[in-house]
Amino acid sequence: MTRGIGAITVALTLGVWHGAAVAAPVVQQGGLIVVGGNVKCTVAMNDPDQGVSYTSAHCGHNGDRVTVNGAEGLTGTFLPSPLYRDEEGYTANDWAMVLWDDDVALGPNWLSGDTLIPPGTELTSKDRVCTYGGVSKSKRCGTFAARLGNTVFATLPDGQPGDSGAPVWVEGKGMIGPYSGISKISSSSGSRGLARAVHPEDGRDYSVDEEISVLKRKFRIDGPVTHTAQRPVETAAHVGAQLGKRLESLSSEGDSAVRGVLPVVLAIVLGVLVAAAPDIVSIAESWRSIAAARGQ
Repeated sequence: MTRGIGAITVALTLGVWHGAAVAAPVVQQGGLIVVGGNVKCTVAMNDPDQGVSYTSAHCGHNGDRVTVNGAEGLTGTFLPSPLYRDEEGYTANDWAMVLWDDDVALGPNWLSGDTLIPPGTELTSKDRVCTYGGVSKSKRCGTFAARLGNTVFATLPDGQPGDSGAPVWVEGKGMIGPYSGISKISSSSGSRGLARAVHPEDGRDYSVDEEISVLKRKFRIDGPVTHTAQRPVETAAHVGAQLGKRLESLSSEGDSAVRGVLPVVLAIVLGVLVAAAPDIVSIAESWRSIAAARGQ
């Protein structure tokens, strides 16, 4: 009996107990990546045959190095569409590839399946369109609304910072492409918006005015409007702003002594964020964990 217990102990120590082996890390659809050291985005889809994954072009710049959040050894190179322009309000061809280094393993497309819907596929308002963000970590669905070039618009909710590049698919049909963000128009009657998803291949260019026209037709709005194209990435600046708001909130709750110290603390925190940009994702997630534990 003693020998049997000893054998079990040795087996557990050596990690050979049945089922105890730790699986090697893989690139996950819907998982988080860090582009250029400080921009967090989501993996839309994996193509193991080509050794690439898809995400949004606005997540980085050509040649940026990419890592997988929380995993060692999963590295690659960011290659945005050559037709994408990093300009305010511009949304056409907002897709990119991550060309992974040798020996990086890619996981299955467990959300969308492997089928890519061609850009010319007919979609209607009856088609259910869904997404899953790497930060929001929940499946959210809406319906098809419109198409402009290779961009599909749908009635999906706003993404959280870091959800850029998330998979967007049509249930029962397949994958559209990366989640690009929300385009909104505002008028005297209020603000309305639609989510964008982009087929991962180059399509025709289109202007901001064309996108505004699509939104105005959808919501039957006449007259002048203002337009914004939101991009839900997470950067050091964004996390710094979040921390600043949190500290300001604490200041309003605390006494005068606390209020006097908080500006100094904020300056130190922001300095650390800028200096430690490559570690910004870990800082952000630690802050979220603390907030969750406090029930905020």
